[in-house]
Amino acid sequence: TFSVSNAWKAAADAVATLTIDDASIPITDGSSSLGTIATGGSGNNNADPFIFTVPVGYAGRIDSFYITITSNGGANVDLLALEHNVGTPLVLIVDDDNGDSLQQYYSDPLQALRMPSDRWDKAVSGSPDSILLNRYEAVFWFTGDNRTNPLAGADVTAMQGYMDGGGKLFLTGQNIAKQLSTLNPTFLADYLKAQYVSSTMIPVVVPEAGGPILSGFPYVIITGYGGANNQSAPDHFTVLTGGTPEGYYMTTAHEAALSYDGTYKLVFFGFGFEAIISGDPELAERDSVFNRIMDFFDISGLSGYPSVPTVAVGPGAQMNLVEHAPEISWQYHDEGSAPQQSYRVQVGTDNEWSVAELWDLGPVSGTDTAVAYAGGTLVDGQTYYVRVQVYNGTQWSSWKLAQFRMNSQPSVPGGLAPDGMAGEGSATPVIQCSAASDPEGDSLTYNFQVYSDSLMSVLVAETSGWPAVSGSAAWTVSPALSDDQEYFWRAQANDGFESGSWSPGASFWVNSSNQLPAAFDLVLPVDDTILVNPLPTFVWRSSADGDLHDAVRYRLVWADNEAFTNADSSALLTDTTYTMPESLSLGKVYYWKVTASDLFGGVTPASTVNQLRLWLYGDTNSNGEVNIGDAVFVITYIFRGGPAPDPIVVGDTNGDCKVNVGDAVFLVTYIFRSGPPPVQGCQ
Repeated sequence: TFSVSNAWKAAADAVATLTIDDASIPITDGSSSLGTIATGGSGNNNADPFIFTVPVGYAGRIDSFYITITSNGGANVDLLALEHNVGTPLVLIVDDDNGDSLQQYYSDPLQALRMPSDRWDKAVSGSPDSILLNRYEAVFWFTGDNRTNPLAGADVTAMQGYMDGGGKLFLTGQNIAKQLSTLNPTFLADYLKAQYVSSTMIPVVVPEAGGPILSGFPYVIITGYGGANNQSAPDHFTVLTGGTPEGYYMTTAHEAALSYDGTYKLVFFGFGFEAIISGDPELAERDSVFNRIMDFFDISGLSGYPSVPTVAVGPGAQMNLVEHAPEISWQYHDEGSAPQQSYRVQVGTDNEWSVAELWDLGPVSGTDTAVAYAGGTLVDGQTYYVRVQVYNGTQWSSWKLAQFRMNSQPSVPGGLAPDGMAGEGSATPVIQCSAASDPEGDSLTYNFQVYSDSLMSVLVAETSGWPAVSGSAAWTVSPALSDDQEYFWRAQANDGFESGSWSPGASFWVNSSNQLPAAFDLVLPVDDTILVNPLPTFVWRSSADGDLHDAVRYRLVWADNEAFTNADSSALLTDTTYTMPESLSLGKVYYWKVTASDLFGGVTPASTVNQLRLWLYGDTNSNGEVNIGDAVFVITYIFRGGPAPDPIVVGDTNGDCKVNVGDAVFLVTYIFRSGPPPVQGCQ
């Protein structure tokens, strides 16, 4: 029986017709009258059920049932597709994940093989006993996330009884061997054929030749996207006599998996099977490993039903896709060698398939096993789900599910240096940028390009693949760049799958052959000048630099000795004049010079070193002292036509802007009567 709800217009005189994809199941009554189903109403066939017969000895399988509902005089036809277990299940899944939801990793591949199964939830029902286990041809027992004591004593007793009866056991999980090494080492050695070594997380299992399960596969990865990603303490063990090594942990001699084929059959993984990642064509596929286990247990697929062993999305790494219209490809398999005749492809944002949110293709007739994605926009950084179903002309396969993720571009590098048309003193300068970030945490390398024009159209140097060290990536430009030339450059991060956007441009110029500032002369005060003003202004001619964007700066240096011992100096100056900020000492001789320097350390001194002397007020005869001789010198100048003070202003000792006998009297008063000292005169 079945029931349906009507969310659309009223369905008058609805009739349901049943078909089954397995022709060996005869339908006795495949038609049911549902009457009229109103809008928002529902209907069922409880009063007129379908009747079909399951033949004696029918091998248990998952069959597809199709209910066609015709209403409104044939104007409306709807098809409902159902899948249901028919016959006795051969496989028991012992769900021992402590209440988690990992069972799908075991039920889904069975569904793909159209193999019915029962599930025993240990968190709800407690430990199963061997009587229950022995009802099934195979038992798949998983323990899920890391726990100190995943198994109970009753679990060991049940498994031992099952294996004593010739059962086929797949036992998988962390810390099982570790716990059994103390709880029941005899069971570990005699039944599981293992001796515990350690529990350490190593994510790569290397398949070994000769085993029926993993031999011939590439690496088995038990962490990351595409699996349960729940491993932290997988068991390492040694395989004992009778067991067959299947795979070891990379960089160790410790086994990760074994099989045994004797009075019972055993596959024992020291890690959780659910953690094997899928979706990378370069690695072992979880469902392919599962199918090997089914083959080992002699309960693999059913004849007449096609299957899809693998689905791949590319090109490139399936969990880091760059192409936004990727190719979806699959393998087709049919036990009876019937060719593929049709296919369906669906892509969605989750693993709930009431609706395929992005793309629902088909059924499409044909033998193609690849198709270009043409659905909704795929967004960087998002994980998507794809499933494929194939048809061999008689039966549809179960859906085969896979995941893929669009890669996110790394961020744009910043902190570019040099920049701002900075000068570089080498033809092979070091350019660097600060480290970028990546949304997925991928390791980044960096690309650099150098151009000779601001439009970045003339490329002169480039490189790629440089790592970041201590928060920045750097490259010594090669080949050598031209002297006195501007350059423009940029940086870009790459996450191993694609490159991000280029940074904004930065700039510099090259001064690999530095020219010194040009020669220049001192102007004022002229050499051997006697100055009255103790705050003189110094003047010199400008220098020049022949390099492209170089600049000249000046420094004035002065001292009271020719060796310039204990000299004073100005800051670097861009002007060619400098006024002394503090008074020089009166009556002293000073020496001064100027140097011109460029931005790259080139220095050119002025052509001369000049000397000057500051006048001592009242020293009218210029002998460096103030005494009665200076008063006599003024009187001689005034009354006897003697030489004038030079400059004349020094004769104005009292500051009245005249040179007369009053200045001589002023000096006599200062010398003999402790009067006020001479002052700077005026003209």
